[in-house]
Amino acid sequence: YGFVLCEGPIMMTTLTPPAAGDLIAEGRGALDRGDPAAAAQVLRRACEQNPVDYESRYWLYCALAASGEPAALVLNDARDLHAHDVLRSVGADMARFRDDRAYCAQIGSQLYGASLMSAASICFARALDLCQFTVDNPPSQAEKVWGVISATLTETDGSPLLHADQAAVRDGFGANNPTGFDSLVVLSSGVAADLADQNPAFSQFEGGQNWGSDSPPPADWYAANGNAFPNAPGCPAGATTSNDPVMLTLRIRVPTNAQSFSSDLNFFSAEFPEWVCSLYTDMFVALIDSNDPANPADKNIAVYDDGVDQWPLGVNLARSAAGLFSQCLDGVVGCSGTTSNYAGCAGVDQLIGTGFDAYDSYGAFDPGCIDDPGSTAGHYYKGGATGWLTMSGNVEPGEIIEVRLAVWDAGGHIYDSLVVLDNWSWDLDAAVPGLTPG
Repeated sequence: YGFVLCEGPIMMTTLTPPAAGDLIAEGRGALDRGDPAAAAQVLRRACEQNPVDYESRYWLYCALAASGEPAALVLNDARDLHAHDVLRSVGADMARFRDDRAYCAQIGSQLYGASLMSAASICFARALDLCQFTVDNPPSQAEKVWGVISATLTETDGSPLLHADQAAVRDGFGANNPTGFDSLVVLSSGVAADLADQNPAFSQFEGGQNWGSDSPPPADWYAANGNAFPNAPGCPAGATTSNDPVMLTLRIRVPTNAQSFSSDLNFFSAEFPEWVCSLYTDMFVALIDSNDPANPADKNIAVYDDGVDQWPLGVNLARSAAGLFSQCLDGVVGCSGTTSNYAGCAGVDQLIGTGFDAYDSYGAFDPGCIDDPGSTAGHYYKGGATGWLTMSGNVEPGEIIEVRLAVWDAGGHIYDSLVVLDNWSWDLDAAVPGLTPG
């Protein structure tokens, strides 16, 4: 099951759940009697008899969890099967959904509005150009193909995402067109919208959307970094809580001829330039669970390694890693943190139409940061961006990987950050994990 490009028809199992049988009732009875092990045995038989029935899998998950057995894969299968059923229930044309990305985005917007995030999240995988879907435990070896097993939107601790407006499938973001096919993914600690967008509509990024949601960061990544947020060298330690977080988790079976993958991204932040090298370390992380030992020990491939230091992806790239935060104006940065001069900006073309290009009405509160020549009220733009970067990670052929893509505010709620993601691609050769410009 080697990888293919997305130009042609994609594969997605056509699922028509049969009616649940007596085995589910028998399994639930065993749970009621306090015998989860017996319940799990019965419910496994129910799953085997009805391979596309999500209800039996939800109950099996309950039985396994109550027994202390591993249950995450069963829950992923249940969610995926349930999501496809929801798509059919809203009248989605499944053939068109498979082959028409604009239609997929339209259905996704409809589902976002109804807070049906599990079903809507399938559209995110499509928008990243992951064009094939499968299941964790297919009925036969012939159906064990590569593809997306599940896509879920949550907060950074895995709890349900509280605010659907933080994620969207778009046909562009301001002046930024898709780098792959005809749609891309936007994840935001504020609202995932540019000036022209609807469903959801634009909301200011600076002095922006305070969702009031807090979450622990991903536990394994946090522990691997000494229970602290890693920061650019020379910058102070930041916050320890993810404010207004959103995380897209993709569970994928890798093609048998793939050694690595890559994806394009562009990180925007209203923390620039005031809060460069401060306690407000808004971040994006891309955590990969894979058997390949070449990936970083903390699993985060959204880092730049210059051979001496590692630079986590965030506004503090503008502290020292010249050229990696390129969509901005040169000048003084960190006027509300640790002041320095930055000369790594290449222009502001990719800020146009995003909302990060608007006049900064907060300028009076941060005098000294990148003055607009036509104004005495502070800097002109409401933020900056990295510009397009390529992110790479390694995989073992045929394995099942999990990729967690998360963005959050740190230290506050009202200066928002956002990441645009697109153009997932498999490669026959191993890669150097991390970020490269362009």
